[in-house]
Amino acid sequence: MGERDDRIEALRQRQADIGAGPAPAAGGGELGGVERDYGDARDAMPLGAERDAAVATATATRADLQEELARVEGELNELERGRTADWKAAPDQNDQLNAAPGGSNAETVKSPEPAPATEDRSQAPASPAGESAAAASAEATADRQRDLEAEAKHEAAEAEKKHQKDHDELEHQDWEKLEPERALHAQHLTEIAEAEGAWRSQIAAAGQEMRKLALDRHGERQFEHNEFAGAADRINALFNGQDQQRESLYASNVAENETVRGVQMVERAAMHESMVASRLALTAEMSSLESAQQVADRDLNSQDSYRQKLTRDGMDASVIDGNVQTYGQRLAMTSMDRAQTQTATIHEATFPQLHEQAQQLGLVQNPQASLTQQQQAGPTL
Repeated sequence: MGERDDRIEALRQRQADIGAGPAPAAGGGELGGVERDYGDARDAMPLGAERDAAVATATATRADLQEELARVEGELNELERGRTADWKAAPDQNDQLNAAPGGSNAETVKSPEPAPATEDRSQAPASPAGESAAAASAEATADRQRDLEAEAKHEAAEAEKKHQKDHDELEHQDWEKLEPERALHAQHLTEIAEAEGAWRSQIAAAGQEMRKLALDRHGERQFEHNEFAGAADRINALFNGQDQQRESLYASNVAENETVRGVQMVERAAMHESMVASRLALTAEMSSLESAQQVADRDLNSQDSYRQKLTRDGMDASVIDGNVQTYGQRLAMTSMDRAQTQTATIHEATFPQLHEQAQQLGLVQNPQASLTQQQQAGPTL
């Protein structure tokens, strides 16, 4: 009896701690705390994986507590029914002991034989009314447990459905974030193509203007250089504006879904390389033309200086022309290599940021690459 009473008290305490029974713990016990956690997660936290995890944890904990409460109440009802039956049998046992020879104290009777009626009464089942009440209590507990389990399953299913819906919506929104980045990249490539067309028109117009002005060779060279410097300033301003647009969009358009974000990062890297290559094609050609003009001008100056030297040395004029022509042919043999080296120098000085990006991507070739290779593979340095 002592162990049973202790167990009943322990079960009642556990019932109260969980938040049920005649005297539940303050604040609704553990179930009350879980309900508050569930409400906070569902109503206060923003949509996302963290909220979904908190709701799922609270739902699972509530189901565990409800299952434990059902076990506790089932065992408690069983023990209390047994104790009630023992209490009802106790008066009949005492009557038999008091009627024994030697008085009412059962200890004065040596080796008393328990009366058959006492044994029958101690093992007799509870009254029909008690059995009915116990059965009703057990059935009510089972019904409550089934209701709680059904409610928990329903809420878990609804939470999962909402989680999946939110997840699908967020993922769809993230996939849509890729489109404006692709559109901006296409727009920038179009702007570069338009800038290239404008530069070629400028070169043609500059040639016509120089012929009208009837400039000498030095005047023409200065005119060509000014045209190149002005075009380079406009191209660099275009690139800077494009970079600011792209950086602003990228900063505010990061995908939250891990899969989509991985695709986004790959696409951004590919678009960056494509953009650098497109810019390099234009600026390398611009630098190559400026370099060729510089080398040609220096070679002509060298031939003039050589002619003046031969004249000062007293060489016959008919011989001087042949020697100067031979000297010019020798210069022409190395002009291509010198122009390629000069192209890389001009490009790095005129478009420093783009030149560095091209080097990082391995798009800047050996400066000694021939102009023929450059024309076949696209303008490179």
